[in-house]
Amino acid sequence: MAEQTSSLSPALLAANQKLLALRAQMQAQRQVDSAAKLLPAAATNIPTAIAALPAHLGWGSHALTAAVRRRQRRLAQSPTPSWKTPPPTPVPLPATDKPAAPDTLVLFPDVALAMLRQELTAPGRLWLLLRHLDTDGRGWLRIDLIKERLTRAGAPLRICGWRQLRNLLRAGEGVFWQRDAGQQDTDRIWLRSTVKVALALGVSRLTGRAVELPVQMLTAGMGVVRAHFYASFHSGRACASERHAGSKPIARETLARLTGVSRRGQRGYEKIAGIRAQTNYAIGPHRDAETEEELAWQKGQALFTLQDYRGYQGQRRECYLAWQLPNSYHAPHAHRGRGRQKRLNRQLALARRQDDLCTQRDAGNVIVAAEKAAATRQQRYYPQGAQAARAYNRRPQETVYWQGRGGQRRQFGLWYALGEGRGV
Repeated sequence: MAEQTSSLSPALLAANQKLLALRAQMQAQRQVDSAAKLLPAAATNIPTAIAALPAHLGWGSHALTAAVRRRQRRLAQSPTPSWKTPPPTPVPLPATDKPAAPDTLVLFPDVALAMLRQELTAPGRLWLLLRHLDTDGRGWLRIDLIKERLTRAGAPLRICGWRQLRNLLRAGEGVFWQRDAGQQDTDRIWLRSTVKVALALGVSRLTGRAVELPVQMLTAGMGVVRAHFYASFHSGRACASERHAGSKPIARETLARLTGVSRRGQRGYEKIAGIRAQTNYAIGPHRDAETEEELAWQKGQALFTLQDYRGYQGQRRECYLAWQLPNSYHAPHAHRGRGRQKRLNRQLALARRQDDLCTQRDAGNVIVAAEKAAATRQQRYYPQGAQAARAYNRRPQETVYWQGRGGQRRQFGLWYALGEGRGV
């Protein structure tokens, strides 16, 4: 064997060495190609691709090779591998052309009561829904869009058919909107602002607090819509504090005059809208023959004798004259801020002054002052005794009330009277 090896020429040995080098190079190239084919499915970053290659290969740069090798050794020593596929980045959804409409809308109780009194509840509901659909705040809507959103079968806000919608548009013309004379369904409905609608309905000032009305209530029957318009009056009068929750007492006759709803209709609306009526009692002076006779002529059958067995009002077993007051009402709607309402009241006052000055010149300011004085009602019910005492000192000829703690679990309310008989 030694003799055979020594008999080979140097040229043949050199050629054999060159052949072995070419074979190794081709084998390494085939491995690199196979790793490149698997690269998209295996990994998408450079360190993972380098790790998939054979350990004996370089990457054409001594500096890069040294850096990658050091990183491989450091990762092999660490307990937690860090070359993992990063979690997919959530792709943000494309912004829609129109913002999402809220689930509630703002309702002013004075405007709602004006709709009830003038029997414009149906076009008033349509006006509120159109303002809800106008998410861009442009002040107008196309008839075809209104027809699609409010009359199409299966639409979330469907309230009527196309024929009834045309009747409602005619009924609310000039009060809630103005309609362009376009071609068929391409004309527009120009919505009037809250101030203009209030002036058209005869509302000179927004007194009760604005409330939040769910949009789904407007898509129910007209009985439900009228009930919530009526309930917004009680919600706007309600006190926000927990101790004096609910509204001040108000008589059924006063409600009938303000809302245009009969006593029987009021009870029906209260049941539909979930309004809770709370009975109130007033505690007057100590019982004696003269005071009892005087109050009997004023209160009638509402007067009765209260004997304080436990001494809540004074000495034990003391007798007081008491009588029943009008009910208070707890309505379901939440309050809105007063910022916008103050701005609207300023605009209403300015519009009234301009109208009065145009019609009666200098007498307009006098008329506005007279309306303002007439609108300021003499308050009779106060949350605290100090306020009631100050009011009684200003008006000693009138009876004023201040609120007590009420009955157990607030099943009824207690009020103390100043000015009836000898007072408390």
